[in-house]
Amino acid sequence: MTPVEEQGSGALAVLPILLIIGLTAMLGWQRFLDGAVPLIHDEQRYLTAFHRAESALSWAMTVPWRGEDGECRRPEGEAFRACLCAPRLTVGWVLHAQSGVLEGARGPGEINLYRRVALTRMKEDLEETGKERRSCMLTPLASGWLDYYPG
Repeated sequence: MTPVEEQGSGALAVLPILLIIGLTAMLGWQRFLDGAVPLIHDEQRYLTAFHRAESALSWAMTVPWRGEDGECRRPEGEAFRACLCAPRLTVGWVLHAQSGVLEGARGPGEINLYRRVALTRMKEDLEETGKERRSCMLTPLASGWLDYYPG
C-alpha cells in the first residue's frame, strides 16, 4: 500500500481514546453529583426547620399570652411551638421558638430561635371561677434577635 491509500487510520486510532476520556469524565462527574445529593437534602431539612421556627415566632406575636414564665403554646396541627421565658440574667422577656423535630434528620433535627419581646397588657378578664386572667400581646424589641438563650 502506498501512503495515499492509508489515510484516516490515525483518526480511527484516536477515536477510542477520546471515547475513553469522555466516559471517564462523565463517570467522575456522576460520582461528584452522587456525593452532593446528601448535602442538598441536609440543606433542605435545615431550611425547613429554620422556616418552621420563624413561623413559630411570627405566629406567637399574633396570639394572646397569659404572661407567665415558661408558658408554651403550639398551634393545632403544627410541629413548631413557642415559649415565653423570663431569663434570670437579663431584664425582660424572651420568646423561644422551636421548629419541632424533623423526620429523617441526622443531627439534632431542631432549630431554636430566640427573640427579646415586650409584654403589652391588654385586659384583665374574670373567668367563671372568679380568678383574674391576664391577657398580653407580644411586641418584638428592636435589635432583639439573640443567638442563644441568655438564661
